[in-house]
Formats: sequence, structure tokens, C-alpha cells
Amino acid sequence: MASSPVPPTPQEWTVLSMMEWATAYFTSKQVDQPRLSIEWLLADVLGMPRLQLYLHFDRPLTNTERDALRKGVKARATHKPLQYITGSTSFMGLEIQLNEHVLIPRPETEELVEQALSRWTKSMQDPVVLDVGSGSGCIALAVKAALTGATVHGVELSEEALAVSQRNSESLGLPIQWHHGSLAAPPQEAPWSQPHSIDWLLSNPPYIHPEEARSMHPQVKDFEPAQALFTNDPVGMYTQLWTLASTVLKPTGVLGFECNPLTIREILDTGIRLGFEGEVVADIQGYERFIFAQRAH
Repeated sequence: MASSPVPPTPQEWTVLSMMEWATAYFTSKQVDQPRLSIEWLLADVLGMPRLQLYLHFDRPLTNTERDALRKGVKARATHKPLQYITGSTSFMGLEIQLNEHVLIPRPETEELVEQALSRWTKSMQDPVVLDVGSGSGCIALAVKAALTGATVHGVELSEEALAVSQRNSESLGLPIQWHHGSLAAPPQEAPWSQPHSIDWLLSNPPYIHPEEARSMHPQVKDFEPAQALFTNDPVGMYTQLWTLASTVLKPTGVLGFECNPLTIREILDTGIRLGFEGEVVADIQGYERFIFAQRAH
């Protein structure tokens, strides 16, 4: 039987002893990256960079720090993602606040933004950008941080997620025009749905079919919001995005999607049938992950 997440002798609650004990405990619970998990939890509790822990191995934890760490260890032992335990993550150099109402930003989504930024043209002065399905707001905020003159709109269906993106915008000092709205029925009067008003449309919508959940790690399927992960009609979700883009994009406008490699070719074919031309771009792992497209001329 695995030991309880409380060391038997509180006198041994030093950085090193807790690191060694929790690594063994997480390993017994089959937690991913057990050593890294306790390092992140300790760094968060102690308020220091993770690598600084190695300079403070003999530092004892206070009672308050012990209590906070104990809670974090118990949560992590259930496979709860570290980002939800600490309440934040880094995205393109920005500290993004998180909770269980929003998807944890992935490295692939950073790639989506990086790919988009690499495609900006100098002729697009102070572009108008639309992020559909903003979640934590990471895409919109990263674009605004990189292009300070841009006008950035973020649209989100979940009110709880929208509250998170608004908090991130305020804490980072990056003004975004946030909107609560549905992709299926965009309000005609909404500034983000006006004809020929958008230079760039970016989106990382739900793209996993529920049948794929069986092969997913509990850390993902048991904790992250299902509405941000799953859709019964992955291709149909993008059809709505193509339809929106055909209305709101300027003649020279460009769109960028993050997609499921299993359906990305079908998604691009749908866009081509709707009057777009584009390309599929692989992510850093070699999977076909992104579509960049514009109106066919």
C-alpha cells in the first residue's frame, strides 16, 4: 500500500526530503513526471524559481508551507494537472491564470500563434484580429503582446471561461475586446461579426471526438473542461468557422486553425469548397496540425 501523503516526522520537512519523498509517492501513484511535479509544487509554495530549489536543499518548510504543499501533493496524486493546482501556466512568456473552466494551453497552440505571427505582412498596419473560442485568452493575449497596435477581439461561449480571460487581460495590462457569443449564431450587431472587418481569424476549437477519450490520459479527460476538448462533429465545428470567415474576413484576410491531425485534410477540403485556398502545416512533432488559408482569388 502506498504511504500517506504526510511524512512520518515533520522535522524532516526540508526541500530535499520533501522532493525525495514526494517523488517516490507520485511514482507509486503513477503520476506523470513525478520529480518535476514536486519541483513545481515546491517552487509554487516557496515562491521561488524551480531551479533555485537546488540551492536550498536544507531549507525547512514553515507550518503554512507544509499545509499548502500537503494539499498540492494530495491533488497531484489524483492526476490533477499541475497548472490547475498552481493556478497558472506560461504561454509565450506570459503568465496565464487558469482554473478548471478553461483548457490548459498546449505547446501546439503556441506554435499556432508563432506561425501566425511569422505570416504577418508589413502591409497589415494595426491589424484587427479575431480569436474564436478564447478560453483562457492565451491566443488573443499573445497576439496583443506581440502586436501592440493590433485591435484584438476574443469570443467565448462559456461565461466562466470569459471571466478567466478578462482577469488575464487585466493582470497583464493587455487590452482585449472580449465578447460572450456563439459561433453558431453570431449577433449581427457584434463588432467581431461585421462583414469584411477582420484581418486575421485564429481559432483552436474543440476538435476531439468523444470516442477518442478512451485513449486519453486521466490528467486530461478527467479534469479539463469537456466542452473545450470534445465535439461530436469535429469537421462541422470548422465548417462554422469557414462560414464565419467568409463573412468577416477582409479580401486580404487570413485565417489560422489548430486541428486534429485525423480530420485536418477533410477540414481543409471543406474550406476549399467554400472558396478558400490554403495549406496544412505540421507541428514540431511532425503531425499535420495547422491550417492557414485565405480567400481564393
